Amino acid sequence: MICLCTRRLACLFPSARFRVPPSTSFRVSPSPLPAAARLPVAGLVHARMVTVPAVERFHTFRNVEHVRRVSTSTACALRTACCAGVDPGNPSSRNEQETSMLYYDDPHLYDVAVNFRNFEQEVDFVLQVADEFLESPLQSALELAAGPAQHAVELAKRGVSVVALDNEEAMVNLGKAKADKAGVPLEYICGDMASFAPPPGGQAQLVYCMFGSLTHMLTNDAVIGCLTSAKAALAPGGCVLLELPHPTDALHAEDLLGDAWEARDEERNTRLMVEWGREGDPFDPLTQVLQRTVCFTVLDARGEMVQSKETVLLQRLFTATEFDALARASGLEIVQVYGALDRCVPLNDEEAFRMVVVLKPPLK
Repeated sequence: MICLCTRRLACLFPSARFRVPPSTSFRVSPSPLPAAARLPVAGLVHARMVTVPAVERFHTFRNVEHVRRVSTSTACALRTACCAGVDPGNPSSRNEQETSMLYYDDPHLYDVAVNFRNFEQEVDFVLQVADEFLESPLQSALELAAGPAQHAVELAKRGVSVVALDNEEAMVNLGKAKADKAGVPLEYICGDMASFAPPPGGQAQLVYCMFGSLTHMLTNDAVIGCLTSAKAALAPGGCVLLELPHPTDALHAEDLLGDAWEARDEERNTRLMVEWGREGDPFDPLTQVLQRTVCFTVLDARGEMVQSKETVLLQRLFTATEFDALARASGLEIVQVYGALDRCVPLNDEEAFRMVVVLKPPLK
């Protein structure tokens, strides 16, 4: 059985028609809301090698007509997975060694998994927001949890001076390599987004965090620490831009089902099968932490499994009013909210599947 959210796919690709072969059992989420809207999870709980049944599941998923591009929430969560290992019973705990074993031994795989996103178009949106909310043209930016730094590199191509931050050295090295290949300058720092100092070159006009990576922060203290650090890193007149999951996810987390898609790795001549979430993944309504099952399976050119790894990830979900309170506690206020990386999609639109927030320090 394939558990995909057709409404979410339709939101992402309104002109597309997703056809399922007659032999394929297809199940629609009971919730009319978009599942797991592009956020990162915060942690890696366990990892184990997976045997042939994982490949059999992906052979079934492939019956869906090449659904290689999925909701941006999926990539977010994968990025989060790369950042921190967390015990579900103790969200403040970390197991970075175990996390690194799963994803950071090959950050290239993560880069391949999220290549369905249109980074040029998303940076267009970032620049549009900057034009509207900054007092002068955008010249400096800081990206948090930058991962392979796709957005940072694209911004640098547009002439913006960008500093990137990530807490994993492997991702820092990958981002630097991408910038070198693109021929653009990029200062990439290895550091913790929960608490960081302003960039060495000075404060930035824009501090931004994509892929819902703020959901790495599982506790209120961690969220406030991150937002407070972001405020301190802002130049006068600057703003913060955050891509988060849609707030209805926190209210319907138990209805969220999984996504599965295929990404082609041209460099290694392999296919990466990604499974993000399964029916029945636990959600704790007290902590608002969702435990998502995620599996990466690499197939060679003959379709034979090269490797497969499975993990459980933690994702902190926010309601809209809750996040507003956290922002205010951090000395920031929300000045605009969108329902996608598109200024024409409001948060309450039926096509909305994310919560994209613009924040600024209050006027004195």
